[in-house]
Amino acid sequence: WGKMLKGLLRNAPKVILMGEVRDAETARTLIEAANTGHLVFTTLHTNTASMAIARLKKLDVDMDSLAGMLLGVLAQRLTRVLCNSCKEVDNRESTKELLEDPRKADFLQAEMPYKPYRANLRGCVHCGFSGYTGRKIIYELLINNEKVRHVIEKNGNTSEIAKAGVRAGFSMWDCGLRLVAQGVTSIDALKLVAKEETLDAS
Repeated sequence: WGKMLKGLLRNAPKVILMGEVRDAETARTLIEAANTGHLVFTTLHTNTASMAIARLKKLDVDMDSLAGMLLGVLAQRLTRVLCNSCKEVDNRESTKELLEDPRKADFLQAEMPYKPYRANLRGCVHCGFSGYTGRKIIYELLINNEKVRHVIEKNGNTSEIAKAGVRAGFSMWDCGLRLVAQGVTSIDALKLVAKEETLDAS
């Protein structure tokens, strides 16, 4: 991959789309390309947007260079969609507490009144007796701003990066929580693909 990328750069491309970064040589070549004015898009296997920074660090990418040229990181997962034909109202107190958390009030207010549902364990003919039909994306966007650049340059951890770059209400968990409030997915399905994180507003 590294040799192919170096050969590609001789053609002076304006945009480079790399399917996946798998090794240190590829990562360093892409960083060099970005630092010389190329717009670079690529993918990494991580659970959250902030963990992409940690992954690049493990690939021996220079953090000062990354802090200066990174535009942002979009992380996405798929959560299961409840079957509309057999889903059941979720009256559990634990679900109610999550939706009525005062820290989530600002961004969940648009979803009121909440309509949480849970999967019917028996399912029905419409969902193949699974309780779910299909999947829906949940995502978070980490924007590289001045705070994020400072955290990356001082080798901050993923929690510090997420706190600086992911707006409150826009984490992977919060995106999924909107779907729970809308009755699209269940809190049980969300917990399988996302972890609750408390990010302070910035």
